Order: sequence, then C-alpha cells, then structure tokens
Amino acid sequence: MYKYLLLLILISFSLNAQITVVIAAFENNSGGFNLDYWEKAIPDFLTSELSKSDKIVIVERNKLDKVLEEQALVLSGVLDSSNVQQVGKLLGAQFIIQGTINQTNSKTRIDVNIIKVKTGEVKNEKAIATDENHLEEMTQLLGNNIIKVLVGQGTYIEKVQLSEMPTTYFMIATAGFAVTTILLNNAYINNLNDYRDATQLSEFDSKYDKANNMNNLKIIAASITGVALAGTIYCWIRNISANEILASNNKINIYPNLVFSPENKIITGLTIVF
Repeated sequence: MYKYLLLLILISFSLNAQITVVIAAFENNSGGFNLDYWEKAIPDFLTSELSKSDKIVIVERNKLDKVLEEQALVLSGVLDSSNVQQVGKLLGAQFIIQGTINQTNSKTRIDVNIIKVKTGEVKNEKAIATDENHLEEMTQLLGNNIIKVLVGQGTYIEKVQLSEMPTTYFMIATAGFAVTTILLNNAYINNLNDYRDATQLSEFDSKYDKANNMNNLKIIAASITGVALAGTIYCWIRNISANEILASNNKINIYPNLVFSPENKIITGLTIVF
C-alpha cells in the first residue's frame, strides 16, 4: 500500500516538476542598426512565450543583471562558454537561452542556443524569415519549439504560414471599378452624342450637364480603379516575397542541382544547407 502511495507521489511530482530557465542576451550580428532593438525585444517576446508553459519558470532579468554585475561580466552581449555555466549555477537555472540576429541573402534569421547548465550541452533552434517585418511571428515559432525541446509540450512546428495580403479582394474591387468606369464612359459618350444632336436651345444646357456629370463620375471611377490595381500589385508582391517563416533545428537539407553550361554541357551537383 505504501509503495503504491509513494509511486503516486513520485508520479505527481514528476508531472508537476518545473525547470528554471534564464533568457540571456541576443546579439545583433546583422550589421544593420535597424535590428538593434531586436536585442531587447527578442528576450521580452521569448519570456512571454515560454511563460505560457506551466512547467517553465523564467528567471527575472534584474536577477540576471545583478549576477552579471557581481561577477564583473559584460551586461550585454552573448555569454561565452567560459562563464555561461557559472551564471546558470548562480541563478539556480537548468537552462540558459541566448542567441544572435543575422541577415544573409536578404533573409533575417534568429539563432537560438539552448544551453544545459549541468553538462554544457547546446541545442540550436532557428527562425528564418524573408524580411525583417515578422519579429513577433518568428519569436512565437521559436517559443513554441523551445517549449517542445525543454519540456515536451505541444508539437514542433517546422514552418508558419503568414497571413496573406488580401489580393483577391483588391482584384475584385479593381474589376468592379473597371467595369463601372467602362459603363460610365459609355453613358458619357451617349450623353455627349445627345448633346451634339440637340436642335433646340433649351436642350443644350441639360444635355451638356448630363454629359459633364458622366465624365466626372468616369474620372473618379477610373482613379479608384487605379488605386485598387496598385493595391492588387502590392499585395501580390508581398505574398510572393514573405509568405512563411521556417524553423531549423540543425537539420541538414540537401538539394540536387542541374545546370546547363554555355558549352552545352550538363553539370550536376548538390547544395547542402545547414
């Protein structure tokens, strides 16, 4: 009886066990000053995301800063391997999370190192976007995957499909206003012909006003059509250039290449992406 009771207590303890995590600095290695604010924003976003798990306790930032100050360590920048475990132990943390911000081939990437304090083992996670306008979505993806790695909660997400711009609605609006412009132009031409065919002096003013009103409405409709068309093109380009955020956890992707040279030779090869 006591054995079963002890087993139940141990199972209950394991189910409710929490781990303590330190979210340290993220360093902007992109070379762009416009991403400097990400150094503070990413830890804040990740703190919010990881706090959603009842199995993770986040060490407050002021406690981390205090330890760094007491140990005469740098208050900003990524901790190196010589002191990361020391800081983790002083804060009573099982894991330290830190990383870098990078840009390559116009893509923006957040690299995250999840360091196990006890052993120094490092697990890497990445979030890659086609531009720098998706910080919140990138940190949401990272937060989800870090929780999966640390405590096994949830499902690992390989990519996030971004909300598409409303291209269809702009296309419908463009088509609708284009048809309206054509109809108003036909009405303008008919009224203009009526004005030209008028034979009585009393008809001139009214027919002229009708033709003039139709022409003004046609110009307005044509202008709105142009705006709607510009919106369609803008949304279409945005949907092509930034439609998803990818995750990477040290997987190696291999892509076959087939190139036709000017000398009519076929060159084959492999592209390896880490």
